[in-house]
Amino acid sequence: MLGRVGTAVPDLLLSVARGLCPLLSCSSVPVRRRPARKILSQVTVLAFQGDELLEQISVIGGNLTGIFIHRVTPGSAADEMALRPGTQIMMVDYEATEPSFKATLEDTTLEQAVGLLRRVNGFCCLSVKVNMEGYKKLVQDLEAKVATSGDSFYIRVNLALEARAVGELQVQCNDILHVTDTMFRGRGCWHAHRVGPYSTKGTERGSIPNYARAQQLLIALIQRSTIARKQSSGEPQKLVRIVSVDRTKASPVCSSSEGALSERSRPEEPSTMCFWAETCFTLVPYSLVHPHRPSRPRPVLFVPRVVGRILSEKLCLLQGFKKCPAEYLSQEEYDASSQRGDIIQEKEASGGRYWVTRRAIESLMEKNTHALLDVRLDSVRALHRSEIFPIIVHISVNEKAAKKLKKALQRLNTSERQLLEAGRQEEGELDEVPCLYSSLAPDGWSDLETLLGCVRLAIADEQKKVVWTEKSPR
Repeated sequence: MLGRVGTAVPDLLLSVARGLCPLLSCSSVPVRRRPARKILSQVTVLAFQGDELLEQISVIGGNLTGIFIHRVTPGSAADEMALRPGTQIMMVDYEATEPSFKATLEDTTLEQAVGLLRRVNGFCCLSVKVNMEGYKKLVQDLEAKVATSGDSFYIRVNLALEARAVGELQVQCNDILHVTDTMFRGRGCWHAHRVGPYSTKGTERGSIPNYARAQQLLIALIQRSTIARKQSSGEPQKLVRIVSVDRTKASPVCSSSEGALSERSRPEEPSTMCFWAETCFTLVPYSLVHPHRPSRPRPVLFVPRVVGRILSEKLCLLQGFKKCPAEYLSQEEYDASSQRGDIIQEKEASGGRYWVTRRAIESLMEKNTHALLDVRLDSVRALHRSEIFPIIVHISVNEKAAKKLKKALQRLNTSERQLLEAGRQEEGELDEVPCLYSSLAPDGWSDLETLLGCVRLAIADEQKKVVWTEKSPR
């Protein structure tokens, strides 16, 4: 396991913009090596013939440490340009063939970097800097087996993965993993540690499919799960979480050139060009997540909302819980609050426009109180933007569970059928929530009082856990 604190992988910045190597527009003219020029004080741009670049150099590192040249082939163009071990590659610009690309390697995984550098086979520009301190620390960690690469980031897994061979990690849907090597034993596998719910430290470890391979498995699993649901009336274990990405708004990786991929990618050897797969598919097998440790009581949101209203009436009578009031705002107040990002959601009410605001939620949190929220699931992203991380309690309902709540539902003028319909609709929205949630089975409680007890235990347990949030793909 990597000995340093991991950081998440920022978006890989890819662009087809031309500009750093203008001489490439005349490919028929012999190209001379240009002298290095200094930019940003320490970074040097080298322009040279990068024929089969990864035959000239080998690299180590990852998103946590940076990408370093580890070996240089004697007599190669890279050797003649005085590239040496300990040189950190900051950016690669390659325009010799169409489509061209330019990418920064400062925060890329080792798999990303190798995939990008493998594409270079001709005149290129490398932005580099000498970083012997970082390089020596990395080499020491590798030799001491403290680390196997310079990669370190956390993912939420959106499918169940079986361990079919020795050394593979069996994974459940929604598990959190710490990935520490994206080139584990070559291409196609990552090395990861399962992370427990109460810390960021890894426990079990093993290999998992890389992003592209996991994407293929996800598609196959969705197909099998669809068939299984038609054949079973029970509640099978959750095997997949269906998350999709709008390629036009997602990481710029997805908009990078695909021409080279059509030549390189084969079904038996998925592309390892990027952390997020450069394919036509938009299904997401792994979501990049970040840890948070809120110290104050987190607000609570229930699914389905109608059950939340029943529970909130009971919980608000207990110490440490209070319903979050909606505020009436004039147009001027609303405009000012909206500009500050304080508006969480509009509240349904007669006689005017009422809003759930960050100010109201934080006021309760400062009083060491759980704010009970009656808001839709799509408000969670707005809460996260305000650095508020709600506890989501999902109460799974079926016909038997609905009957247990019959009297409470009647007080809200809601039928059992309406509860079941709301439950189905809101449960379908849970896959889009950018964080984990607690789920209570319908057979785990016998009446409203026992359900209330289960909910209180779930809230107390969730408050102790690390909160893992993912960046919106939209």
